[in-house]
Amino acid sequence: MRLTLLLLLFVQFGHAQRTISDTYTYAPGVTFRVLNISHEKTTEYGNNRNRTLYIAPKGQHFKGAWLEFKNETNEDVIIDFEQFFLVDANGTKHHIESVIQSMKLTTTVERYKQKLKAGKTKTIMMSFWPAFNKTDKVTKMIADGQEVNFTYK
Repeated sequence: MRLTLLLLLFVQFGHAQRTISDTYTYAPGVTFRVLNISHEKTTEYGNNRNRTLYIAPKGQHFKGAWLEFKNETNEDVIIDFEQFFLVDANGTKHHIESVIQSMKLTTTVERYKQKLKAGKTKTIMMSFWPAFNKTDKVTKMIADGQEVNFTYK
């Protein structure tokens, strides 16, 4: 239900393309895969009182990635999203700008480390900065030092 609501929210402001992704290991017993790459003309940044809306320059848009994490261990695991980057066609790494997990938006560097509870599967959405060239079809991500490749359905 939560994922459906989040999906509906994102469809209003952009669109997402489903991906075909292998399953990658984040840590022993913790795996993830890329579900979607989203494309938006705008993004917001800041806390509740001081949010700023950014509009991508002409010919560009912001991208986000939806990842599904599965923790098959008996212990909670901390995922450091500050170590995730989308890579554009020129090889430039785009850094994380915000993380949404379980309908909780985080935009401060201290909150990029999220807990994935033991035995749980979560879908997490990340937004990346700066804007990408609109014609770029991103097919690579760097996740905690490892190269993650995906294609589109």
